[in-house]
Amino acid sequence: MPFTLDATTFPALAPEALQTVQEAPRGERLVALAGALSVTADAALSTLADASGLPLLPDPVIDPDHLRLFPGRLVHEYQLVPVKPPGTPSPGSASDFGHGGPVASLESPLAMVRSREGDQAPLAPTHLHLATSWPPSLEVRDWLSTFTDLPVV
Repeated sequence: MPFTLDATTFPALAPEALQTVQEAPRGERLVALAGALSVTADAALSTLADASGLPLLPDPVIDPDHLRLFPGRLVHEYQLVPVKPPGTPSPGSASDFGHGGPVASLESPLAMVRSREGDQAPLAPTHLHLATSWPPSLEVRDWLSTFTDLPVV
């Protein structure tokens, strides 16, 4: 379900503070929310994750195969990037772009298949996994569906 920031989501926020957060550019909303709540950005992120129902992904790993699906403008404007599902082995450290901080993640199960030897190996993803700095609106989900048939859950 798309996320909506309103008085029911954050009842402690004054209407003016809520409006300031809503009107901030997507990339600045988390900092605006932190200021409105008088907490750190990490604390605001945890609060936002709880309010939106999205889990936090502490060490996102960029998925270069799915990154090619989206124009740079979309990634920048909507502050989202395809990531490998949690637990997916990858070479190197946290992220290909050096960001190791917590982010909200739209995640869903990765299909598994059993080999003849009994080991489990991932199939092609059945869903698109995204890390984002702000929970997606219906508009964001519509744009995403323009570029991929993979469902975003």
